[in-house]
Amino acid sequence: MREASRRSRIAGALMSACCVSGCSMWPWQSVTPASVPNDQYLGLSCEELRAENDRLLEEAVDLRPKMLVPQGEEQRKKDLALIGGEMDALNRVRTTKKC
Repeated sequence: MREASRRSRIAGALMSACCVSGCSMWPWQSVTPASVPNDQYLGLSCEELRAENDRLLEEAVDLRPKMLVPQGEEQRKKDLALIGGEMDALNRVRTTKKC
């Protein structure tokens, strides 16, 4: 129950942040994901994979474009590409483990 409440708060924060900032719902969608191997996620349980997914989502939202801050855009895109690649790898492992 506590986990569902936490996820609900995270989802609400994501939607609010994106609506206010005018970015897409998932900010990494506009950036091609980096190639990330599954290895770092293979030893994690389904619960740990869910927690890591939540952490990556929060990190991606923190990287949403800031108004009037064009400098650092290339680094932001690199960071988003890495997060996108990590999420792809994490989701491949979640699918394999049927989480």
